[in-house]
Amino acid sequence: MEDDMTELAKPSGYRALSPAELENERLVQEYMRLKERPTRRALQKVLKDVRAGFQPALPRTAWQLLDYLVELSHDRDWQDGLIIVWPSNGRLMDFLGCGERSVQLLLRALTNANLITHRDNNDRRRKGFRDAETGRILDAYGIDLRPLAARAEELTKLAESIQKDRIEARRLRSQVGALGARLLEFIRMAKTHAPHPAWEIYANEVETAQKPASGKRIPLEVLRAAKSALTKLESRLRQRLNEALKPCRTDNPTHRQPEKDSPSGAVRFTHKTTTNPPSSSEESVALSRSGVGGSAEIHPESSDQETQAEPMMSWSKAYAHLEKYKITPRLVFEACPSLIELDERGMTADTANWDDLHALANQSRSVMGISPKAWNTLIEVLGPVPATVAMAVLTEKGARSVAGTAPYIANIAGYVWWFARTAQNEGFLDIGPKVWGLIENR
Repeated sequence: MEDDMTELAKPSGYRALSPAELENERLVQEYMRLKERPTRRALQKVLKDVRAGFQPALPRTAWQLLDYLVELSHDRDWQDGLIIVWPSNGRLMDFLGCGERSVQLLLRALTNANLITHRDNNDRRRKGFRDAETGRILDAYGIDLRPLAARAEELTKLAESIQKDRIEARRLRSQVGALGARLLEFIRMAKTHAPHPAWEIYANEVETAQKPASGKRIPLEVLRAAKSALTKLESRLRQRLNEALKPCRTDNPTHRQPEKDSPSGAVRFTHKTTTNPPSSSEESVALSRSGVGGSAEIHPESSDQETQAEPMMSWSKAYAHLEKYKITPRLVFEACPSLIELDERGMTADTANWDDLHALANQSRSVMGISPKAWNTLIEVLGPVPATVAMAVLTEKGARSVAGTAPYIANIAGYVWWFARTAQNEGFLDIGPKVWGLIENR
C-alpha cells in the first residue's frame, strides 16, 4: 500500500502535489486500466447535463473552459490513452475574455474538482508533438483530461439523474400552475354565484401556495410542497363549493321522483315543448336506470301530434346513438371521474344510475358557471339522458384541460350551446366516441 502511495506521490515537474492532485493521479491510473474508454463526443454531451447537479458547484466560466479543453483534444486521444492538450494561457485568456490570474483560478477549480490534472515539463511550458501521419500524441506536457475520462460512468449516471429531476420538475411546475388556475377559476365563479368574504381568503391561500414555485430552478422539494398544499386546499375548497353551490334536487324542473306506476328502477322526466303553452302540450318520458336508447318510452299527453313530432324524433335518434355505442351509467362513471368527484353519497360503478348522474351533471353545470338556460336547452334538444352524458363529457374535458392533459377550453358555456346547435341540426349529438375516447386516454 505504501509503495502504491509512493508511486502516486511522485512529483511532476515543480508542481506540489495536493490531496486533489493525488486523487487525480489515482484517476489517471484507473483510466489507463479501462478496457472500454468513453468517446469525446459522448462525454461532451454528458457535460452539458451535469452542470446543474455537479458537486462542488463550479462557475459557468469553469464549465466553458472545460468544454474548450475537451474540444481541443482529438477523438483518437480518447482511445489511445493520452488525453493531453497544451494551449497557452494567452490562448485561454483570449477564449474566455479574462486575465491570466482568472485563468489560473479556473484551472485550479477544475483541478480541485478532480476533472483535470497537469503533466508538467521542467520549464513549466505546455507543448506537445503528434505523429504527422496518424495524429497520435508522441509526447506532450500540459493539461491532462484523463481524470475527467475516468469519471465518465459516474458523470453519465449523474446526468441521467438530473434529467429525470428536470422532467419531474417540469411536470410538477405544470401541475402546480394548472391546479392553481383551476382553483382561482372556481373561486371566481363562487364569487359570482355565492358572494362571501371567505372566497377572498381562499384566493390568497392559493397565491401564497403558488408563489414559492413561480421562480426559475426551483428545487423539487419546494415544487412537491406547493403541489401538496394546493391539493389539500382543493379538497377544502371543493367541499365549500359543494355546500355553497349545490342546487336543490326538487328545484330542477327536468327531474322528478319516480312515480308509483313506473316500472321498478325507472325515473320519470317531463319535457315541455316550446311551440305550445306548458298547460296544453306536455309529454312524459319514462327512462330505465339500466337501459338507454330504445328503453325510453315517450307517452304523448296532448292530441297535437304535429308539434311533438320533431322533439320526439330528435330524442329517439339521440337515445339510439347511445344504445349504438353501449353508453351505460357504469361507462359514464368510469369515463368521467371529475363528475363523480361531486358526489357525496358514495356512488360506485355498480350503483351508478341515470337519475343520480343527471343530478351530478346539473351540479357540475352550476360549478362551471353554465347557465340554467343553456342546460335546459340541451335537455330539450337531446333528452335528459343524452344531455347528462354530454355534460359529463364536458365536465371531464374541462378538468383535463385545466390539468394540462388536454387542449384548453376557454369558453365552456360556448361548448354547451355548440352541442345544442349540433344536435338540433343533426338530430343527435355524436357523443359516444367521445366517451370511449375518455376511457382510452385515462
